[in-house]
Amino acid sequence: MQADLPAGTVTFLFTDIEGSTNLLTELGEAYTEELETHRRIVRASVERHAGAEVGTEGDSFFVAFASANEAVAAAAEAQQALAAGPVRVRMGVHTGEGWPVAGDYTGIDVNRAARICAAGHGGQVLLSQATRDLVEAETRDLGPHRLKDLETPQHIFQLGSEVFPPLQTLHQTNLPLPATQFLGRGRELGEVLALLSSEDVRLVTLTGTGGVGKTRLAIAAAASVVSDYVHGVWWISLAPVRNSDLALAAAAQVVGAKHDLPAHIRDRHMLLLFDNFEHVVDAAPGVSALLAECPNLRCLVTSRESLRVGGEHVYVVPPLGETEAVLLFSQRAKSDERVVDGEAAVTEICRRLDCLPLAVELAAARSSVLSPARLLERLEARLPLLTGGARDVPERHRTLRATIAWSHDLLSGEEQRLFARLAVFTGGATLETAEAICDADLDDLQLLVERSLVRQTQDRFWMLETIREYARERLEEAEEVAQLRRRHAVHFLELAERTGPELKGHHELDAIRALAAEHANLQAALGWAIDTELSRVTPAVLEALTDYWAVRGHVLEGVRQLERVLDTDSVPRATRAKALQLAGRLGTYTGQLERAVEQLEESGRLWEGLGEPTELARTHAVLGDALLKADDERADPVLERALDLFVATGDDVGRRNVLHLLGEAAWHRRDLERAEDFLERSLEVARKVGDHTFTGATLHHLGDVALADGDHDRAEALYGESLGLVWEAEARRLAAYCLAGLAATAACTGRVERAATLWHAVEEAEGSLGLQLPTAERALYAARLEGVPTDTRPGLSLEDAVGRGLAGLSRRTAAAEGGE
Repeated sequence: MQADLPAGTVTFLFTDIEGSTNLLTELGEAYTEELETHRRIVRASVERHAGAEVGTEGDSFFVAFASANEAVAAAAEAQQALAAGPVRVRMGVHTGEGWPVAGDYTGIDVNRAARICAAGHGGQVLLSQATRDLVEAETRDLGPHRLKDLETPQHIFQLGSEVFPPLQTLHQTNLPLPATQFLGRGRELGEVLALLSSEDVRLVTLTGTGGVGKTRLAIAAAASVVSDYVHGVWWISLAPVRNSDLALAAAAQVVGAKHDLPAHIRDRHMLLLFDNFEHVVDAAPGVSALLAECPNLRCLVTSRESLRVGGEHVYVVPPLGETEAVLLFSQRAKSDERVVDGEAAVTEICRRLDCLPLAVELAAARSSVLSPARLLERLEARLPLLTGGARDVPERHRTLRATIAWSHDLLSGEEQRLFARLAVFTGGATLETAEAICDADLDDLQLLVERSLVRQTQDRFWMLETIREYARERLEEAEEVAQLRRRHAVHFLELAERTGPELKGHHELDAIRALAAEHANLQAALGWAIDTELSRVTPAVLEALTDYWAVRGHVLEGVRQLERVLDTDSVPRATRAKALQLAGRLGTYTGQLERAVEQLEESGRLWEGLGEPTELARTHAVLGDALLKADDERADPVLERALDLFVATGDDVGRRNVLHLLGEAAWHRRDLERAEDFLERSLEVARKVGDHTFTGATLHHLGDVALADGDHDRAEALYGESLGLVWEAEARRLAAYCLAGLAATAACTGRVERAATLWHAVEEAEGSLGLQLPTAERALYAARLEGVPTDTRPGLSLEDAVGRGLAGLSRRTAAAEGGE
């Protein structure tokens, strides 16, 4: 009978027999008896330590405990008893939130516990950071690891000091998880790994024709060495990037650099994988300079051409071996429950396609309607055409182009037109967008998916870059290309303009997600408009995009795009004024205060000349913020003028912003009563408008006021409410600020371990997100944290730190309500 399941803070234990299939083969009929013995041992340990068995599946257990100490004790006891037998069991323990429904648990914490278990080896007990912090036991720190289906690295500890093989994880990396098996390539993988392990090799470029498998080989090589790089292996996809100036900005975004990528990396041991570099090959000198400044950095690059810089080691990726290509064909054809026969015909198909992976996959996609013999027949009939092409282009490249052409030529005229039109998108499109811009027909679109020319992920349709390049060539040949590019740009710029106001209101979260899904298309649309039709780059478009860039942390991209607008001839005065205003705003985030003040002062002069009091007020508000951050005494009068203008124009959002800034200014002068008055007035407007992010930011600053006034309980409550709001809005920068405040209040109320853990997470976030706590706020928190020991353990991920911060608040609130 199932015991009562605990609720609230629950510790989950997962167990699994290692190599159960092999064990069954070795033990034969005795396996059943050993399996039953294993079950009795685990269940006895669970019962002795008040665990509740949630369920079993095969030879695995899922158990819940109200106490982390009891869970770990049960795991240790069971492992000790199992050590005498042939059954080796891996166990994973994680503490989080759990609410049983119908005798079961679901949610991220259950998934995390299961993934931790799966990463271990027989006889090993693994603990999450959350569990480790709650128990008194000897543990071994295994560092941060990336687990399947979990986006952020998880810090893992091992119970006891026994030495086991490396965990079966992706370690600290954002490498994509391939959906299909990596076939063959043993020799090539070994050769690439040999290059990466050589002391005098720091830049390796994998070259070869499109579709030869450069990316897949590079990801496999990078995944093999993640444990060699203390500070991670990071994948930078350059496929959507068309401007070479943004290549290193993309890398900075991935690794969390604020604006100076070399300064962020410094002496860190790190591997960067730049994928699809041929799109931005002019950025190659920047990679070379980066390596020169960062002595422990290595770069792995995929490109259809070499970078042609000093120190580069080029590795030409060959086609698959014939046996591997046949296996690839068979696997892909069967992946959709297709039956493949005629091995000789398949072998000949692969041979005629030079065993190029993409060509083989395209041919396999046709097996749904054609047998291998028929496929070969059609391929042979077109062979003279398929092997043609320019003599200075590699044979493999001509074959691949012809293979794509072969699939393309099987389409009807309407399907071919749609295929070409879809190349206008960068990063794919929804069905509705494809219908609006390309006049897409759902049946035709689905046919392109079935023929592996278009792929579908949830509600988006997209192309492999190699295929998109071929489609783009077809689009360039079409008379409608200019019209389509304009329709694309107008559609996405209107999306930005339409969505912009929602970023400041009740639908803020939906607006952020809508723009995030179309980030690459927005980037392409803005670039087209800057180069071709500047009148489309309206002040409203720039403001919407800047609001999005600021919330999602794409500050560097925003700065560069705004500078492109400012560097363009014949910019309308209103557009220039808005671009200066927004560039100055982003400059306050990156710390470029002197430049920001210059831009904002010029923007103010332009708006005054144009007779735009609302925009003049907004510029004064941002200028006041920059002056405040620069500790300039002009801040107050500039902000007060902005407030008068906002009141006169009836702009609630602007009034909210400047009231908040006046509160900050008063707080900087330690006029706490005046600061609280301004901030409360700002909060009232923010709640009325429905802006989650701004409401959270204002609550955070009210927490600072309470902390400075010595009201620690109120400060903690305000920081906690703020954290819940900004985390829901995915505002990671503000979440880190809230954690800093919670660390300070924990120190003030004697919770030293909590203070050390949260503050260490803030310091880690400063590095990973490229943020910088304002000087005055850092001084406030540091004064309260004086005497708190430095946490020498690796910091929590921001996600785990937020969970810890909110969980601590819940427990403290519950204790207070219970009279404890």
